[in-house]
Amino acid sequence: MAESPLELLEEALNILGDDVHLDEANGPSSHTAILVTQLDGAAVTSAIGRYLVGVIGGAVQHDARLSEALLPTGGVGREDSSLRRRGRRRRYQRLQTEREIYFLRPRPQRMDR
Repeated sequence: MAESPLELLEEALNILGDDVHLDEANGPSSHTAILVTQLDGAAVTSAIGRYLVGVIGGAVQHDARLSEALLPTGGVGREDSSLRRRGRRRRYQRLQTEREIYFLRPRPQRMDR
């Protein structure tokens, strides 16, 4: 029985590799169509679920790393973000004509009666 998350994912991939069948379908030469069969077994369903949970977990971990690397932190980061927000606000306040305003902001939707 698998104990770590990586072992669970490896076990899921082994089940999918053993049980799921992929066949090339006849079709146009511009792409390859694949027929997937043997997806209805209980072990395959669990393996797909485990694999997808692993994919989501990996995406969350990747997002957390990007956020840590790119988002401002500490006093300097907060000040930098605040200056950028104030700059954007000032840019919107300088707009005078309706054409200037709606070029940068979406025009409100009018409801016909």
